[in-house]
Amino acid sequence: SLDGATPKNLTRLYEMARRFESGSFKGLNNFISYINELIENKKVPSLSYEDADSNAVQMITAHKSKGLEFPVCFICNTQSRFNLEDTKPNLLYHSHAGIALKLSLEGGLARLNTPLREAVALEISNSQFEEEMRILYVALTRARERLYVTAHTRSRLEKLEESALLTSTFASDFKVSRSKNWLSMILSSIYPLQNGDGYVFNAIEKDAISVENEPTSDNEDIRSSSITLTREQIKEIRERLKFSYPSAHLSKLPAKLSVSKLTPTVLDDVDNDAATLESFDEAKILEIEEFFESKSRATSAERGTATHLFLQFCDFENAEKQGVKEELSRLVEKKFISPQVAELINLKQIEKFFESDFYSLLKTAKKMHREQRFNILLPASHFTQNDEFKSEIEQEEILVQGVIDLFFEDKNGKVILCDYKTDHLTPEELKDEALVIQKMKSRHGKQLEYYSMAIERLCGKAPSKILIYSLSFGEAVEINL
Repeated sequence: SLDGATPKNLTRLYEMARRFESGSFKGLNNFISYINELIENKKVPSLSYEDADSNAVQMITAHKSKGLEFPVCFICNTQSRFNLEDTKPNLLYHSHAGIALKLSLEGGLARLNTPLREAVALEISNSQFEEEMRILYVALTRARERLYVTAHTRSRLEKLEESALLTSTFASDFKVSRSKNWLSMILSSIYPLQNGDGYVFNAIEKDAISVENEPTSDNEDIRSSSITLTREQIKEIRERLKFSYPSAHLSKLPAKLSVSKLTPTVLDDVDNDAATLESFDEAKILEIEEFFESKSRATSAERGTATHLFLQFCDFENAEKQGVKEELSRLVEKKFISPQVAELINLKQIEKFFESDFYSLLKTAKKMHREQRFNILLPASHFTQNDEFKSEIEQEEILVQGVIDLFFEDKNGKVILCDYKTDHLTPEELKDEALVIQKMKSRHGKQLEYYSMAIERLCGKAPSKILIYSLSFGEAVEINL
């Protein structure tokens, strides 16, 4: 029935019928079925204008605007980046490309992307981009008389023009699909960025915008207003302010600790951030090299660090066959080590390493693991001497990270752990192996205990021997923990 229908309602119904007729489905019967379906799904646009001002501004998403038309439309925030969160999880799924995931490194410290996962991620992003194009088409076709497209961006106009030029000049499906937002798609389609046939382009600098009669802040209104509270409300506020978090002790636990800084009292220290990961990762290597480059004369500790760096990257077989100097040249050429660091390496200590009984033992190994990164969970109570705190965190664990210099399986299948150390030794210590063992155990014993725990988790069995190869001593010594 059309009783009480206003001319505007009839016009709206007419517009819906006209748009339906322009599609692939035609005919009165199909149109009635279409309207009934909208009513059943509660998606029919409201035909009543009695409760709203006909001149009111309607804010609506592009999705919700499908099937509607307006005299004037604004498409705002076109600089917003497309949401690509679906391509970030470790495990990806696409109906056509299948399933793919990142692979864990052997130590579990990081995950590596794979070509298959890249392909699935590309399919997902392409599907999302096609959906963004469909939504943009809907948004651009809602206006009957005038359309405004707005964006606010930190990029300079020259940069926007350069991007639009590249996309428009080398136009292709791939190039367009790499657009990060609606703005870049629109600008590349109207390049050059100036007034054209049927549209006007305006770029307004932030400094050119002035606001007159700026309203006072809400904070001033709040401060000037008087608030009356009942006794019950005051009591409730006081109770809330007195609230104590029942697991406050957990706030004292760091997210992770490094083996190189672990001590039985590390959690009792005020600054838990001191327990940082001292591994020779890429960032650390870069930091070391920049440090060496900035100093004209290196200390003995810095020379020891450089020598340790050689043992991290060198190819043992090549160094033995071609010589240490030739291997060092290869590492510099391949940019594993910078020329500045190479000058600090103690080649005599390295040559002595390849002549040692320890290296002879190493050559008989069935399997060798170098620079093995690891993550293990250890009881948090191991790292505090405070009895009260220890009882609070008795059930808690801490993630411990580290990098083991070397461990290997000997010909009998036993696991042997080894750590390189560059500690300075006195003339007396160089003459007495027992003094070397005593010094190394006192300095590094606790760290090697944690390495031993990590190996037991990684290999399923504890190391049968724990060795420290002292570069100053020129041989490995066994540490009994």
